[in-house]
Order: sequence, then C-alpha cells, then structure tokens
Amino acid sequence: MTIQNTSASQTRMFTRFSWLQRRAQCVTKCNDATMEAGTAIVRTTVFKDGKRYSFLQHPECYVRQGLAYLEQHPFVPHPGGPGRKKLKLDPETRRLRRNIHAKAVYLRKERREAINKGWWWKVEILNSDMIKLREAFEQVGGVPSNWR
Repeated sequence: MTIQNTSASQTRMFTRFSWLQRRAQCVTKCNDATMEAGTAIVRTTVFKDGKRYSFLQHPECYVRQGLAYLEQHPFVPHPGGPGRKKLKLDPETRRLRRNIHAKAVYLRKERREAINKGWWWKVEILNSDMIKLREAFEQVGGVPSNWR
C-alpha cells in the first residue's frame, strides 16, 4: 500500500509497508531501535528540493507517532457540518433557479458550437441572453459563485 501526499511546493512523500531486507535502525529511537531482516516496517520516502530522504519505522512506532499528532491536534467539527450549504429557498423559487440554470447550460453549449462554426453574430446574441439570465438569477437568490 502506498500513500502519496502532494502540496503546492515541490515536496512529495510516499509511505509504504514492506519487509525489511537487512538490519536497520528505527527512526523514532524506540526501545527496540534495531530492526532485524524480515521485520515488517513502514518506509517513508520524502522528495524535497531534488533530494531524497528515507525513514524506516516499526509499524507500531508509526501508529504511535500518528496518535500523538492527533492528541496534539484535536478534532474540531466544522460549524454546520461538512460540505456546501444549500440555499434556503421555497420550492417555487428552487424550481425557477433550476430552470434558469438549465437555460444557462443550453446557452453555453450553443455559444461553444457557434464559436466553433465562426458564427460571431450568434455569439453576441447568446452573450446578451446570458446577461439576461444573470439578472434573472439576481431576482431568485443571487448569482451562483462560479459565475462571478
């Protein structure tokens, strides 16, 4: 099993469970620091700034280190629960928004096809229709955030 963490910086980390091929030291400096060949290990390899760093640990030490981290950083629930929050709208307004959104999807498709065919006069008409839809959205709960 391999777990990969990536971030915006050029740091990559791979963690995998495997069998130790030769004698090595546990990076956490636990009581049984020397590990013999054939022992189950957790191998963590970090690539950072063009360099490779490798760490070997007992699986128990790896889990203990993770639990210590979780104790230092307790769980804080997100207010209101995870995920996007729905707009509180009555069913009629929700239906109107859904219809306006469907019309917008259709207009985007038509606009894409008009651009591909080179019908610039139609693109202008579709753009003005999208502006009208934006105004319609303002009246029924506001423009979606990805339209801004």
